[in-house]
Amino acid sequence: MKRYISFLLALTLLLCLCACTTRPEQTQESPEPSADVTNGPKTSPKPTATPKPTPTPVVETEPPYRDFFTGEGLDKPDYTRPFAVMINNINVAQPQCGIGDADIIYEVLAEGGITRMMAIFSNIKDAGKIGSMRSIRTYYVDIAMSYGAVAVHAGYSQQAYQRIVSNGVNNIDGVTGSYSSKTFYRDPDRMYAGLEHSMFTSGERLYDCAEGLEYPLTVGEDYETGLNFVKDGTPEKGSSAEKIEVDFSGYKSSKLTYHEDTGLYTMVQHGSDYVDGNNDESVTFTNVIVLSAATSVIDSAGRLDVTLTGEGTGWYANGGKVVEIKWSREGLTDHFVYTLTDGTPLEIGVGKSYIAIIATNGGEAIFE
Repeated sequence: MKRYISFLLALTLLLCLCACTTRPEQTQESPEPSADVTNGPKTSPKPTATPKPTPTPVVETEPPYRDFFTGEGLDKPDYTRPFAVMINNINVAQPQCGIGDADIIYEVLAEGGITRMMAIFSNIKDAGKIGSMRSIRTYYVDIAMSYGAVAVHAGYSQQAYQRIVSNGVNNIDGVTGSYSSKTFYRDPDRMYAGLEHSMFTSGERLYDCAEGLEYPLTVGEDYETGLNFVKDGTPEKGSSAEKIEVDFSGYKSSKLTYHEDTGLYTMVQHGSDYVDGNNDESVTFTNVIVLSAATSVIDSAGRLDVTLTGEGTGWYANGGKVVEIKWSREGLTDHFVYTLTDGTPLEIGVGKSYIAIIATNGGEAIFE
């Protein structure tokens, strides 16, 4: 019995010692990521980047209207009537004044192998000093009529006078007009070359004179010039025309050079740069058009007749390239129509134009 009691006491003591023994502290570890059977181990999700908004593209809208003479965009139509002004072009009459404000400049032969110019102004009132002035010939009257313009000149040939009267052309004459003293003046600094090279006027004077003569100073909504403009008028299949020489006669030639940095042509004549005497800046052109027309001598003074109705050929240069073209004009009051040789309407660049008319039987245009 004592042995049994001793066994119980020993068992009890053993149980107490086990209960009082300190268990080692367990370290809690992060659970390993569970595996995704399909896509491999899962990782913590990365923050989603906020997408940048797509910028709205800027859409360039075409202006609703275009200038009749340069093709430049307009917010509203401009129906101001143009003026066509005769400009002296012999050597001693340089520099010409006001030509930088013209939209189109024509150069055509006059008697004796010289040329004269006709400057087309869409807004004559904005032009400053203009000149010097010279007398007009029948074919210059024709050019003015093709635009429905007021013709401005200092005298005329008998044939030109008949053309003006028979067609009722609105004109302003600096020699015979009763208004001439108010509209025209002699520049004393130009009289060294002769009185005939000293007549000048201004855009504001011409506008006021036309208004006083009660000439219409606007054109109708159906007005056309025959010029079709595009943003880039460079001929797709043109030949090189970085340099152009227009030979009117053995005495007179005009040389034009294309400048790639500006996309414009400048001109040299009489051995000097063609500049506007009002600011001494070079006169530049986007388009160069050379027309070939039948030319003949009509009197003992050597005056000419240039046929500017019917059909003819020519060249159009823009962006350093040139293509052959055709021109046509039905009647004196119609505008010129220009096409490519296949009959497709000619599209020219937005900007100012130089138009040379050379004799079919003597003039020449060289493109390089």
